[in-house]
Amino acid sequence: MRRRKFSSARVHALVAVSAFFAAVSLAGCSSNPPELVGIQARISVAPADNVAGRLETLSVFVSVRDQDGYGDLESFYVINDAEELFWKFTPETWLKREEGSDTWIGTSGIAPADGASIPRGRYRLALIDGSGERAERQFSVASPATDPPHFPTLSISGGEAVISSPHPQNTLLFLDGSGETIVGATVKPGITKLDALYGSPEWKNAAASVVVYSYDPAADTGWYSWPKKIE
Repeated sequence: MRRRKFSSARVHALVAVSAFFAAVSLAGCSSNPPELVGIQARISVAPADNVAGRLETLSVFVSVRDQDGYGDLESFYVINDAEELFWKFTPETWLKREEGSDTWIGTSGIAPADGASIPRGRYRLALIDGSGERAERQFSVASPATDPPHFPTLSISGGEAVISSPHPQNTLLFLDGSGETIVGATVKPGITKLDALYGSPEWKNAAASVVVYSYDPAADTGWYSWPKKIE
């Protein structure tokens, strides 16, 4: 049986996992199965010091409902049957975000440990609640190959960001010392003052590094620059 070694990797989190998870207990059983309302999946690519020179990650978020409450959700699985791969996530390891009345849970990075590409093709997502009830839906990852890579570039000089990107949508992310995003600002290629992007000169004290995230909507693929430390 052929298996490739993959591991879940942490990349820039769009939201922090709430302390709510620590207070929730999965009490009692429910006859109401969870619901999968929608799925978002996207490949992102970052430059890396490996043979391929890049690292692909797969982000998967699912909009969920459960008549017994959000706290009844126990786990979800991302499964690729063709490659005999699966990844499990729980409230302690998934990310949660709210968009209006919708609740989304997911992961911002499933990555191959050996630097291989994310398998394209069909996946399954299975959502399971505390009573063992489950909902399942298929989705596809069809992004084109990322070799050769098309990374944006970033340099910092005199309080200004110098950005080059072949992609139409670009965001400069200010990161704290743990790699979490504290501020994100839409940017265009060229030279932009960091004070204007952050909203104040406070980035000099708050941010440890900055990175450009670019999105190619035609390929539904995200691209990262090398991060730059704030000196």
